[in-house]
Amino acid sequence: MSIEHELVRFVCRTAYEDLKPEPLGTIRNQLLTVLGTTIAGSTQAGCQTLIDFYLSQGGKQEATILIYGGRIPAQAAALVNGVMARALDFDDALAPGVHIGASTVPAALAAAELRGGMDGREFLTALLVGTEVGVRLNLTEAAYNGLDPTGICTVFAATAAASRVLGLNEEETWDALALAFNRAGGSFQCNVDGLWPFG
Repeated sequence: MSIEHELVRFVCRTAYEDLKPEPLGTIRNQLLTVLGTTIAGSTQAGCQTLIDFYLSQGGKQEATILIYGGRIPAQAAALVNGVMARALDFDDALAPGVHIGASTVPAALAAAELRGGMDGREFLTALLVGTEVGVRLNLTEAAYNGLDPTGICTVFAATAAASRVLGLNEEETWDALALAFNRAGGSFQCNVDGLWPFG
């Protein structure tokens, strides 16, 4: 079996009962941390502008804008909530600078609303699976070679979590992760230039 197949099987087949208490505790803390940083970051410059933009675009009312309220398409809600979670750059982080929770939690929440709700144990399993994927794909600082780790491995983390939340089968999850691979990549230049939200 290829590594890719093992990854997909892990995302789709891991059960809550397979999870150990320590990683579950970490995921619960990650969820609480991201909710806290979303509250704290929600008033930062640019957040209201982004929210106003997406509210003005209309579309299906699939998922909630945290803190402010209002419903917008799920992918837009994941983006807006992720920006607020990351606005202070004070969310969970993993060396050499990966911010998995600020991507994974908003994506999973939006997917859960899109799905119509879900069991809390299954939601925590999805977060854990997504986070584990991101952690395992993380590289060293030298290997990122000037690219932003968050823009690379968290794409896979958020995709894995959302795939699990949505109940995608193995073939669909494979396709979702392949699309994530096609889109993964992020310049670190905004950090170098000191641009919001990192400046």
